[in-house]
Amino acid sequence: MTRTLRAAGSLAVVVWLAAALLTPPTMAQTPQRPAPVFTGGTNLVTLDVSVLDRNHQPVRGLRANDFVLKEDGKPQTVSVLQEIDLDDPPPPPVAWMKDVAPDVTTNTIGESRLVIILVDDAMIPVEPRIIRDTRKILDDVIARLGPNDYAALAYPVNSDNAQGFTHDRAALRAAADKFTGGIVPWHDPVPAFGHFYLSVVRTLRGVTDLLIHAPQRRKALIWISPGVPMDPSQLAPQMALSGMANRDVQIDLYAATTDMLRQAQRANVAIYPIDPAGLGGMADYLIPGSVIADNPMARLMFDFLETTAANTGGHAIVNTNDFGPGIDEIFKENSSYYLLGLRPLYTKDDGTFHRVDVAVNRPGVEVRTRTGYYAGDAGDAKKKEATTSPENAILVKALHGVLPESGLPLGVTAAPFAVPGTHTAAVAVVLGVDQPVPDAAAGAKLTETTELQISAYTPDGAPRGGQRSTAHVALRQGARGEAVYDVFGRIDLAPGHYVLRIAAHNPASDKTGSVAADIVVPDFSNDAFSISGLVVSRTPGRASAPKDLFTAILPLEPTAERTFEKGDQAEAYFRVYQSGAKPLGDVQVAMRIANDHGGTEARDTRALAVEDFTLVRPASERQGVPTVSRFGPTPDRPDPFANPNLREAAIRYALPIGRLASGEYLLAIDATLRTTTFHKDVRFTVK
Repeated sequence: MTRTLRAAGSLAVVVWLAAALLTPPTMAQTPQRPAPVFTGGTNLVTLDVSVLDRNHQPVRGLRANDFVLKEDGKPQTVSVLQEIDLDDPPPPPVAWMKDVAPDVTTNTIGESRLVIILVDDAMIPVEPRIIRDTRKILDDVIARLGPNDYAALAYPVNSDNAQGFTHDRAALRAAADKFTGGIVPWHDPVPAFGHFYLSVVRTLRGVTDLLIHAPQRRKALIWISPGVPMDPSQLAPQMALSGMANRDVQIDLYAATTDMLRQAQRANVAIYPIDPAGLGGMADYLIPGSVIADNPMARLMFDFLETTAANTGGHAIVNTNDFGPGIDEIFKENSSYYLLGLRPLYTKDDGTFHRVDVAVNRPGVEVRTRTGYYAGDAGDAKKKEATTSPENAILVKALHGVLPESGLPLGVTAAPFAVPGTHTAAVAVVLGVDQPVPDAAAGAKLTETTELQISAYTPDGAPRGGQRSTAHVALRQGARGEAVYDVFGRIDLAPGHYVLRIAAHNPASDKTGSVAADIVVPDFSNDAFSISGLVVSRTPGRASAPKDLFTAILPLEPTAERTFEKGDQAEAYFRVYQSGAKPLGDVQVAMRIANDHGGTEARDTRALAVEDFTLVRPASERQGVPTVSRFGPTPDRPDPFANPNLREAAIRYALPIGRLASGEYLLAIDATLRTTTFHKDVRFTVK
């Protein structure tokens, strides 16, 4: 099958990808090069082209005249060629520098790969060996990710088990650990589950559809699946062969597959299927003792995987129990490739498919790229305009982007804290903004205005509210160069896992940025033992606003700054809670600062005795400061689910900045009650 497809996306995972999975990445500690920029007009068809030698190593240094192009069999010319080399830097000297992600997420976008790992939790059999190999594949893929790669992990069925785009390998591994096998009953005598086949194909289409607005960036979809038994030469195969209940379902599957491949071509997404069933695929599993040649259903599943790869410029890892070499090859060919642009011979925008053949005039090389394009796909795809009021259009556009909007550099940290009198939590959002100071303002006091929108989504994409605010930050008189300041936001959420998508707009410069953060809100009222998020303060502090927003929940002013000078003072703050669901107990808190060459700089151990825990009270009672908040319950509208017996104890830890040498550091915190331990990490830099 050499046609290209289109599909209508599995609703749950596609909605989740749009609003939650495609979370902007966590800040990497590795310097990033700027993303490649293609010049030369907007009517170019762009292809990602991998060129490999006999040893499957990337071929570097090719020029435009080394490529031989044909469009629909007619000679074509390379209009633009750019070589991309994303070789990973040497590994860091200590493991935590690779494995621990910063707690501040940024919208910095450098030259990197976008990798989506799609685990087929519909079709993969619940068989111990296959499940074990699937997890091994996931471990190998995650371990092979480069420090600047943006990776996400998705499931077609259980979309709430997914993880959005991140550099955080621990978060990806946690999502991978949730895999327990598919739901298709393969051992049924007459399997009839065409709707599962359609769901998988539509999910593939939905993922590629979302990536279509991320041009000029290497996009790889690693699809772990035994495949789909579809035979394009037969629209009405025998039920026992394909598992289809009727001809209509087979027709739908063929149309969905064609649509999926078409969309992958348009989005320039290379699909790399990996069959976890291993040597022989599903043949031995479906019919014990048979070989693949005697099992047409297993052969069709193989064909589906190989055809999907061939049509999109990827390659399939099938019929093997040794997945490592194939995974290495995926990352090698995605680290060194060519962006090739051609001007279409046909300018009519009629949606017809035009085949493109790419070869290299050197012996013994293999070229991998998509097989063509559809008329009307040349140039940047026009983004869908948000349906919203004019005053909100800028922020909504930034919020719904596949990649973070980087026009306004941002960094965000979010920390939940229990709210007195309610079972929900207040999430303190601290947004670090980097804004050039206008030359005209250098000699006068300057106030920067930032419009802020915070929206919360569940992992499956369901919206859970939002907050919109405007902050006016007064900068020091005579400020020059870059103005870096903090903007505060707050959103109250019920217990659960969320993706916060945050957009900020600076009217003076007309610049917009967006960023996002994964956050888990504990059930403070009902969990016997829990801890809040962690915030960091700095003295001298950055300019910030609004000043009184966190008065009701925090005794200090947090910052998104994680780089400190020798004369700075910095403090980490969090709270420990006991709900009274079990007898109260003593909590042990251990804090350690590790350096970037394998040593420990400081240790601190504290015991929180039962008597150290006090009832959670409003800030007005704790500090003697009357506060009025628009968040949470009011005296005439109390929360019936609030826990009046919730108790808390606070930990404040001063970072020993003054005696630390210049370098990278990790603050690792463990809070333990009986057999339960919670862990927090904060990475910081001392100049």
